[in-house]
Amino acid sequence: MQRRSERKPKKNTRKRRRARLMILVSILALTVGSSFALTASYVKTLPILDPNALNETSQSTLVYSADHQWLGCFAADGDRRPLRSLRDAGVWLARAFIAAEDKDFFHHHGVDFSAIARSAFQDVKSRAIVGGGSTITQQLVKLTIFPRQQRTIERKVQEMLLSLELERRENKPTILLQYLNALYFGKMGGVQVYGVESAALHAFGKHARDLTPAQAALLAAIPNHPVRYALRADNKHLAHRQAYILSRMHDLQMLSDTLYRRAVAEQPLAHLSKASLQATPYESMYPYVMTQVSREAPALIANALQMSPLEAELQLQTKGLRIVTTIDSRLQHAVHNVMAQDRLFLAAQEKLREEAGVALVSTADSRILAIGGGRDFAQNEVDHTLALRQPGSALKPLIVYAPALDAHRLTPGSIVDDAPRNFPDPNAKNHIWFPKNWDSKFHGLMTVRDALMQSYNAPAISILEAIHPATGYQYAEALGLHGLAREDAMSLGLAIGGIRGGVSPLELASAYASLGNGGKYTQSHLIERIEDRDGHVIYQAHPHAVPVFSRATAHMMTDMLKSVLASPYGTAYPLHSLAGTWAGKTGTTDENKDAWFIGYNDALTISIWMGYDLPRTIKDAPHRTLAGHPLGLFSALAHTKEIAQALRTYGHTAQAAKIRATDPSFVRAHVCTKSGALASPYCIAAGDDEWDEFPKGTEPTSVCLMHRQIAVTSFQQQWVLATTETPPSEIRWMIFLDRHVLPQDPKLDKKYEPLDWKMIIPTRADPRGGVPLSEVDEAQNPSLSGDPSDQASSMTVTPLPPSPSPPWR
Repeated sequence: MQRRSERKPKKNTRKRRRARLMILVSILALTVGSSFALTASYVKTLPILDPNALNETSQSTLVYSADHQWLGCFAADGDRRPLRSLRDAGVWLARAFIAAEDKDFFHHHGVDFSAIARSAFQDVKSRAIVGGGSTITQQLVKLTIFPRQQRTIERKVQEMLLSLELERRENKPTILLQYLNALYFGKMGGVQVYGVESAALHAFGKHARDLTPAQAALLAAIPNHPVRYALRADNKHLAHRQAYILSRMHDLQMLSDTLYRRAVAEQPLAHLSKASLQATPYESMYPYVMTQVSREAPALIANALQMSPLEAELQLQTKGLRIVTTIDSRLQHAVHNVMAQDRLFLAAQEKLREEAGVALVSTADSRILAIGGGRDFAQNEVDHTLALRQPGSALKPLIVYAPALDAHRLTPGSIVDDAPRNFPDPNAKNHIWFPKNWDSKFHGLMTVRDALMQSYNAPAISILEAIHPATGYQYAEALGLHGLAREDAMSLGLAIGGIRGGVSPLELASAYASLGNGGKYTQSHLIERIEDRDGHVIYQAHPHAVPVFSRATAHMMTDMLKSVLASPYGTAYPLHSLAGTWAGKTGTTDENKDAWFIGYNDALTISIWMGYDLPRTIKDAPHRTLAGHPLGLFSALAHTKEIAQALRTYGHTAQAAKIRATDPSFVRAHVCTKSGALASPYCIAAGDDEWDEFPKGTEPTSVCLMHRQIAVTSFQQQWVLATTETPPSEIRWMIFLDRHVLPQDPKLDKKYEPLDWKMIIPTRADPRGGVPLSEVDEAQNPSLSGDPSDQASSMTVTPLPPSPSPPWR
């Protein structure tokens, strides 16, 4: 009995074990069934895997210079620069990411179940899905197909299924390349950065393929937690993770002992790129260039692909286009550096900084080679190369002198009169316009060359009056100066840049380039070519040159505009050392609120504006320097080694220049600057002579008769005609002008009388009586007879008072 009672508990124990086993089996079956059911339901909502879609992430449009240098990029959601091949990632980046994220990448089939088991234990322990265990393939699926990265069982299961499918369709190198392109590195310099190539450029200023092991390990540390491991020189968390990744690479025999020690000692955080990239919708060291590309590109894309402007803008921001510009990276760098020199600008006044706009184009085809839109984009985003401003005298060569030369109305040696005149003006006070020169004086008769060289206003207005303002306006339109108002076509103020509209430095650069290109105008362009992400060309520029001026006109204008720099009285004389290479024209507006200089030759054309965004007077530079004036900026730029090299690159050969200098269709003549005739000894003695170029057949053939030698004497501090009663000791033989005087308004202030009126032959005779010696028969006064060349050249001369040194305006 006792034995039976002892056996009973054992029997009950077996029954309990059997029951527990049944329960566990049932739970297991239920779990497996539920798992299959859940998996089946997850499969129903599984996204379709399209391997091509992994490459369809938003890609940055990259912008390059004409010499293949990277200038910047556009991106709607950050900077993306996808690598085209795994070789472009270099040796160390791929190894660093494999060591950090998935050491068995080349051995599993998309899912590492042992890693998942470890991760699952952590999830159960934490009672939440905390991640971990994902392979590189799974991370790629998560980044591209599940960008929201929800932490749910459904998403995790779908991620595993898609990873297995992706590994079945694609090879390992392709998956790794797509992964490296899809990684997010957080913000660097204010820009969202995607992909290892962008990260390498932002962090170290070099391509991914050029990174060292230490640099590669540093970048591999960031995507795990872009906020915690943000790229900062003082980020200790980032430094610790980088050290961990280097040790993993060493343990996995990716780094030799020597390379490992060298990498540990490198400390890449202490050598981050110091290049400050702009935190703008686009990234570039030259944001003004990118501004103009962003203005031009959408219209070109829309026209090429037959789409709306909005769709074209989306293409620019997201489709990974490649835009090749006309920019010369060397010249752009030179312009950028020159405009960063504060010494070339006036000191800030009332917190207002003087600004500048510099446009540099190729003279031959108006390709934009460099843009200086302003001094600092971070402080002022206004692109001053596109801003419309009052041009002042910078318009004179284009709409006055060149059109008149083109119409054969004058030559460089033709005579114009710088004399005071009133013009009707319904908008002016008293309905009268009285234009004056920059020095508030009038200088009388002069050649067209001198009038242009010294930028006098009255001659320009008279010439425009002769050819009609509408003619000048038509030439302005033909030269791309579309900012002029319709009312300007009827205004004589057009001659001196007094317009209702405005012009931009870039417009003036292309317009002046026509003078250096034989009279042919080409509209400026910045974008040379646009390619899609596969390298197919969707736009190619085809610049077209339009003849505006004759070659003879362009030749004569360039010769005259060289005098602006070469002559001591030229308005750009501070640049006289450049006169053999450059021609140019200055310009200022009323109250000196806008200052211009446009210089050109057969290679380059540089247009410079300086002033304030809110127009105000530009004060004179201290100590007679060129600070604050375009001449100073031009001089600094023209003396750079980049410009010197560009003159050789874009200019014609020395032999071609020699041929042009001896153009047989032009002849040189020594002329009088008061009459336009051939200079006589009297003209030379008075200093009223110069050498000018003329189209063959238009040169003067007669000798000047305006300069005459007259016997005078002084009476009450004025010259009067000497007579037969004048004591011989008081007689002076002097040179005067026998010139016609235009009737003047009696209300006109005497101070505005032209300076050469003092050279007019006196009309009063010596009050002591007698016959004026000038009327004595030539037979009685041999000194007045014969050819002028026989006269003595050592006579007393009354020279014109020299013009004051111009304020370089």
